[in-house]
Amino acid sequence: MTTTRDRLSINQQIAFERNKSVVSCRIPNRFKYHLAEKCYGMSNHIKRNGWRGIEAGDVTEVVFYTHSITVYHSPSREREALERDIEHFDSAIEMFAYVKGYMKSVEDIQHEKLTKEISK
Repeated sequence: MTTTRDRLSINQQIAFERNKSVVSCRIPNRFKYHLAEKCYGMSNHIKRNGWRGIEAGDVTEVVFYTHSITVYHSPSREREALERDIEHFDSAIEMFAYVKGYMKSVEDIQHEKLTKEISK
């Protein structure tokens, strides 16, 4: 018989595996769930909104490597996927800090929009 704690643990592990699918570097154990979630969120945000001249519909994948974040995109007129680095880093720690800052700014903008809508 599975307990609520077991189910939560299984769900957390499934979510981690999904989130980790976009990360191609080692995530520190202590923060693995949090950092994987932030990377997955940034990946989804870029897929929905595009990135600096890359249309949202053209983004096929966003991958987080130890020293860079790479966007793979396939413009509708191209057959092969192209790749473009978003940013280069000296370490994975620096990359994760960039991701956390990016996602914090996205969350702040979304919160500001909601606040404006509610106050109308």
